[in-house]
Amino acid sequence: MKEDGSVYCQPDFLFKGLELPGINYNFNAKKYRYFYASKMELSAHPSKIAKFDVVSRNLLEWHQENCFASEPVFVASPGAVEEDDGVILSSVISPDPNISPFMLVLDAKTFTEIARASIDADVHMDLHGLFIPAAV
Repeated sequence: MKEDGSVYCQPDFLFKGLELPGINYNFNAKKYRYFYASKMELSAHPSKIAKFDVVSRNLLEWHQENCFASEPVFVASPGAVEEDDGVILSSVISPDPNISPFMLVLDAKTFTEIARASIDADVHMDLHGLFIPAAV
């Protein structure tokens, strides 16, 4: 705050080439440490998805050559306490005819691949994702 009472926000540039950021929405409107986003490098298409730590400023990435991932969606583990206890979901396509579209499942804590489910159909590039839990 300046002497005259005005407030000036200093920009803080964290990471380059990000789009479609998301968080664990159990931490919405609270202080959070992690966010997940699509990452572009040398292309308008998201070639990576990443986990960003705003405290340490470290990042973890998932990438597969010649693949384009949609918006990473965080899904908390049942009963989760830690902010990054859950999985990341993303649909992935490729222009390579030898790579079928698939749903990617990553461990949100380590960003390692847990599973993928191939989709035996044409899937078009999508950007946004949404997880809707089964009705209780």
